[in-house]
Amino acid sequence: NNSSYTLEVYGNIDNQGTFTANNSTVILYGCSAANTLTSASGISFYNLTIDNTYGVTLGGSSNVTVSNSLTLTNGVITTGSNYLILSNTTAARLSYTNGFVNGNFRRQIATNTSTYFYPIGNGTNTTDRHLAALINNNLAIV
Repeated sequence: NNSSYTLEVYGNIDNQGTFTANNSTVILYGCSAANTLTSASGISFYNLTIDNTYGVTLGGSSNVTVSNSLTLTNGVITTGSNYLILSNTTAARLSYTNGFVNGNFRRQIATNTSTYFYPIGNGTNTTDRHLAALINNNLAIV
């Protein structure tokens, strides 16, 4: 709940209450399996980093929203029927190295000339990644 801290998670998150992200960073690391994020009403992070070669799975009926920066260092986020949502409209708020999203990924954009990247895939192998880019030509947001 403190804005100046980083929470490093080496397991699963099962949100049964209220998680208040403030301006904090949560890093999901892996030990020997995928991390699972579960919440009955969804969970919101300010900064979220995925650094787990085994990946991350969104469980239950929980959408995950990132309001500032999403960093995909290692691992695939498998959403199932849930959504991973990046609500910050600045194009540079998504960075990726070896990670990508296998499933539903929403990204908000603003009226500008930035290029918005969408590291998505159709499986969990590194060869399943496809990088989509939206070159925004001052699209009007309505």
